[in-house]
Amino acid sequence: MVSSSEIPTDRYTQTAHIPSLLTSSLRAVFDNFGTSIVSITANGSVETTNGTIAEEPRKYGVTREQRTHHGLELEFQQLTKNGEPSNPVTSDAPEQIIDEIETVLDSEKISVEPDLTVTSMTLRVTEERLEEVTSSTA
Repeated sequence: MVSSSEIPTDRYTQTAHIPSLLTSSLRAVFDNFGTSIVSITANGSVETTNGTIAEEPRKYGVTREQRTHHGLELEFQQLTKNGEPSNPVTSDAPEQIIDEIETVLDSEKISVEPDLTVTSMTLRVTEERLEEVTSSTA
């Protein structure tokens, strides 16, 4: 058996796995990163169509269509005052934002929970091990 002190370090490399998300879901980003978010941009929308065909004018090609479009955009940038965040993402903020998304974008015509697509984000890395293996600074 070889102890760790006997392994030549020039022949071996250590790999540190950095967590990643394979989704652009705002819900997943909040679940995984929550209060570590420094900036985030996300958007989403839902559109419904309510069309009717009037019987008499139909023979002349007359139809009526009414569209309803609801959209949300999230653009958050953490501000600092004297080196401290003045508007940090609190533990309650994700739930409040998700409630607003559900209020504005929920529809009986969609079979999934309403969500926003995250297009960019910046995180505050506070885990020492990640700071060691990435180019992040405290």
